[in-house]
Amino acid sequence: MTTTAWHADPLTWGNGPRIFEAFLEPTCPYSVRAFNKFDELLSQAGEDKITVKIRLQPQPWHMYSGVLVRCIIAASTLEGGKQTAKQVISAIAAHREENGIHVSPTFMIDGLVQPDMSSGDEVGAWVKKTLGN
Repeated sequence: MTTTAWHADPLTWGNGPRIFEAFLEPTCPYSVRAFNKFDELLSQAGEDKITVKIRLQPQPWHMYSGVLVRCIIAASTLEGGKQTAKQVISAIAAHREENGIHVSPTFMIDGLVQPDMSSGDEVGAWVKKTLGN
């Protein structure tokens, strides 16, 4: 039986002496905002001057976080390595942004974000908003 060595490509870009590490929760809108700035950070600072390292930090209060982190790590083992993992992170981020979900709780009715709804609202206000009464 032949065994294949398993290798997860480190989520590291640049090769400079200064190390910029970011501990990200890929489903968190604030982490997504930071992630979306890393290419520009490398461009402005210079890939020969800094190294950006992403450390995945799943948080239990973000639904499916642990599963999605494992998907990102699994993607880093595929052809393309860290670039493939970056595509998965980008897809997760795009889903968050596409649906306008930047804070929690966010409420949607029939697929539309309701920015005027709040956890502080009375249940009756939710019923009225949901049913259009």
